[in-house]
Amino acid sequence: MKKISAVIYAVLLFAVLIFTPFVAVKKTRNSEEFPIKTEEPKTILSLWEIDTFEGGFGSRADYLSKLSEKFIGEGVFVMVSSYTVDGARQKMKEGVLPDLVSFGVGAGYIAEYANKLKDITFKGGEISGGVYAYPWCRGGYFLISKNSVKEPIDRLIVSKGEYSSPLLSLKYSAVKFKTVEVLSPMSAYTEYLKGDAVLLGTQRDIRRLTVRNTAFTVKPLEEFSDLFQYLAITCQDKEKFSYAEEVAEYIYINAEKNLAKIGMLPIGDNLYDGELGSYNTSLTKFTLSPFTSDEIIYDLNNLLEDKINDEDIDGAVNNAVKHL
Repeated sequence: MKKISAVIYAVLLFAVLIFTPFVAVKKTRNSEEFPIKTEEPKTILSLWEIDTFEGGFGSRADYLSKLSEKFIGEGVFVMVSSYTVDGARQKMKEGVLPDLVSFGVGAGYIAEYANKLKDITFKGGEISGGVYAYPWCRGGYFLISKNSVKEPIDRLIVSKGEYSSPLLSLKYSAVKFKTVEVLSPMSAYTEYLKGDAVLLGTQRDIRRLTVRNTAFTVKPLEEFSDLFQYLAITCQDKEKFSYAEEVAEYIYINAEKNLAKIGMLPIGDNLYDGELGSYNTSLTKFTLSPFTSDEIIYDLNNLLEDKINDEDIDGAVNNAVKHL
């Protein structure tokens, strides 16, 4: 009898296990069982990051995304996307516009879409007396050498990006040199490592050499820099504009607090130590407008490479350069 009872008990237990899920598990649950709801943002702003020059390290797009998280609590979500100069240009031609755009010299077509902003003391983003772009970070030019820089420099290698004009930093700082070679950034860096030349580089080259653990000295060329990253509002929606304006003003005021995370210089006082700390940001008096056209940049650089030491190009240079 005990064996029969045990068999019956096992059969009953197996039946309970088989049929229980169909009885106990509901296919759906109502909202009362999920009291915690995710708040929907009041608005979503798109921000395009366009890199026109080499940064220090890390991603400027990621930095802006992290900085903009402050607005999530206020119901505003900023969606940051990275674009090339040509990619953003094509999208805008097709009528696809972001609400905000971060850009540097080389994306001058942004002027066609930028809205006028509240006035600030920094005049780099001005057009005809009105401010159309706020600066939020910057770079600078440095003479980099294995030993101290002595002038005239026997052999000077210039690191030049597609849209930058580093030769203007030589002109405005009155650097004396015997020969000069203009190369792309990586080619210039590689060539510098081979011999005794002096490199006219940027914050990116300082980073490369630091990571490589290579000894070097720097001399900052502070009079001119076109390595500014700006923020413009291209929003066409009146309801979104006030939110975009708040975001732009917040980034302009607060971006410099943690720029060491991406190796960029601040617009205001330089708080760095070491090589980057040697750059006095307050001494920069000349720049190129971020709204300068590709054609003007191309012609200016050709002129500088051909006749950098000729005084007869001063007029053309002064017409292109913006006084801060």
